[in-house]
Amino acid sequence: MTLSIKLVDSDSEIEKKINLAIADELNTRIRKNTNRVKEMIEFGIRAWIRATPEVNNLLSDGVINSLNSQFGFPPGQAAPSVDAIVESIVSTIEVKIRPIDKKLKGGVDFLIQPSDLRNLLGLTEGFIISASGPLHWLSWLLTEGTSTIVYGYTYTPDFSGRSGGGTMSSGGVWRVPPEFAGILADNFITRALFNHDRELAAILEELLE
Repeated sequence: MTLSIKLVDSDSEIEKKINLAIADELNTRIRKNTNRVKEMIEFGIRAWIRATPEVNNLLSDGVINSLNSQFGFPPGQAAPSVDAIVESIVSTIEVKIRPIDKKLKGGVDFLIQPSDLRNLLGLTEGFIISASGPLHWLSWLLTEGTSTIVYGYTYTPDFSGRSGGGTMSSGGVWRVPPEFAGILADNFITRALFNHDRELAAILEELLE
């Protein structure tokens, strides 16, 4: 006995139907996995930011020469400031789904952290209140690079001052230590994200699982 099959559709019609079936399956997977992938990205960002040398320095209460001491954080103030920074970054994550069409065009865009840093530079936790007024330490760290910030004073490492890790003494100038200095396009936030692009790509692959 022999069987014969006759395809009544043209090659282009068959291709369209196959593509529609593929698109439907991909869209189903993306809808199912988007929230889980977003949570994975949030978890990763929290870990990557907290692992940076800058954050470790900010959290070094009373440690001589640390960013904590040079900025003059009162004891216990750095930790909630770091928490606010991390959560502000995580809160900026946006998910934009572009449904996959019959031409298999579409996908999901994950937007993370505005490049102008407006969400971070507006944080009240980015300031330290001192006798001379509010000090915008987060702006210094993220945008001022190695520019001189304080004229006529220099950081003196000792066990005094607001932080217990140093004071500003007359004479000289002060800037953010070069190894931590950042500008809008290159700072510890951008470095934390860009240095983990492979991990981000691996997480995004989970969308199609």
